[in-house]
Amino acid sequence: MIALEQARRTLDTLDLAQAAAVLERSLEAAKETTYAEFLADLLEAELTVRRSDP
Repeated sequence: MIALEQARRTLDTLDLAQAAAVLERSLEAAKETTYAEFLADLLEAELTVRRSDP
């Protein structure tokens, strides 16, 4: 859990709040995907929120 919290804090520090918010759920979903797919999905979640904000 320490690595998860560190990753969440780092995402927050980088102003990737949505990625931080969905990190744990994304990790659970990524158990059957590649790391690249996991990372792409995580970043896509961040982009979707940023594009929807005016």
